[in-house]
Amino acid sequence: MKQHSHGFTLIELMIVVAIIAVLAAVAIPQYQSYVKRAKISEGLVLADAAKLAVTESLQAKGKYPSGNQEAGYTPASSTYVSGVTIAANGTGVVTITYRNIDPAAVDGKSITLTPTTRSEAQVFQWDCAVGAGGIDKQYVPTPCRH
Repeated sequence: MKQHSHGFTLIELMIVVAIIAVLAAVAIPQYQSYVKRAKISEGLVLADAAKLAVTESLQAKGKYPSGNQEAGYTPASSTYVSGVTIAANGTGVVTITYRNIDPAAVDGKSITLTPTTRSEAQVFQWDCAVGAGGIDKQYVPTPCRH
């Protein structure tokens, strides 16, 4: 009489563990990068109020505001954003500065949003750029990667 085996052999179990290890080695760094991008995107959401304040000031007064107070904007911050401010030099540039994300790649660095009027139709746009010191391009939103 033949005896049938029930269960997996040691080799089969080792192959499954090896496959899981390879998948984890690829997935974990990708997930960490995704989390950093999500935290950086939070700053762009917080900047919407500052962008609105700049736009309203331009439409009401015909010029860009010189800082937060003139725009009627209260600076925003969060766990990952140390501040969102409007430039005091009258250019309307909004600066988002980051913290608590990655000490080497992101913390203390910024993204700037520069207002621009395009064409005779007065189409208003915000040009995004990585600020001085440079956040690694892989973490910033696509429009800011130039």
